Amino acid sequence: MVTIKDVAQEAGVSITTVSAVLRGREKIQRINDLTSRKVRDAASLLGYRPNRTAAALRSRRSGIIGIEMPLNCQFGNALFATILQEKLADRSYQAIFAFHNSLKDGRRALSNIISHKIDGLISWHYDKILQPEALPMLFYYTHPHYPQYDSVAPDHAFYCKHVIACARKGRHRRIAYFLHDPVRCRILKDSAQRHGIEVESLGHRNILTPEKAMREADRLFKRGEFPTLFLSNDELALGIYAAAEQNGLSIPSDVSVIGMDNLSFSSFMHPKLSTFSLKMEKCAEIMIDLLLRRIEDPSRASEHLMLPMDFIMRDSVQKNE
Repeated sequence: MVTIKDVAQEAGVSITTVSAVLRGREKIQRINDLTSRKVRDAASLLGYRPNRTAAALRSRRSGIIGIEMPLNCQFGNALFATILQEKLADRSYQAIFAFHNSLKDGRRALSNIISHKIDGLISWHYDKILQPEALPMLFYYTHPHYPQYDSVAPDHAFYCKHVIACARKGRHRRIAYFLHDPVRCRILKDSAQRHGIEVESLGHRNILTPEKAMREADRLFKRGEFPTLFLSNDELALGIYAAAEQNGLSIPSDVSVIGMDNLSFSSFMHPKLSTFSLKMEKCAEIMIDLLLRRIEDPSRASEHLMLPMDFIMRDSVQKNE
């Protein structure tokens, strides 16, 4: 059986260092990234598996992190869940998940997950049932509504900057926003207004599938003057493409489309979909590091971090100057 001593010998570091890295305490104990990587590589090479039962008895912790997130048909979230699980395993934590398909089901998902003995929670939405919980929590997308909690969100300013640049170059005067994201939508509307561009928000219509996106886009195309720049995620873009084809519209000559997530199929769409890409590996590391620091220091001030993303310009956006 491989022990922590074996890992320390393979990595050329102390047992204390190995213990800190595998417990996710390297930032607290100021262990540099190179040393952390050597320890994790050594543990992986030797096939080291921590004795979770013994660790839990010593620390009075379960070694389990709960993750509550929407799933719907969103491949992006499913992929992100897998990455979070792998990154937590690198820190010697197990993940348990509660998925839901609507905000109404979100409360049930949260109730289920906090009924387990977990050391911390990563959640995609806040619910008042969490108020009595003295539990380290990290929220995705909740700031500024609940500033008392640690939170992360994609970089809205970066997103809006590139969308407005595309709108201006393509001479788009009206944008259709298909995502349910009030904070980002408000920032986008403020920025667009300064350039005389109208943003029509459709997030309240609960557009969660390509089929529904197709129906909504078809409704817009049939009403006369319609938006010529559509913002969605990559999956919903499939429906927008289908509606454009049904109405005899060409992408990007008549309608431009920008996605989100950079899923593998987006570069095989015709035309290839321009999209934003969250750096999922890096985002998962940021989220986990923030939560584990909260577990170690429950009284520290809350932090609100922006997650890095890239804009990938392909062929679905009109490029008129």
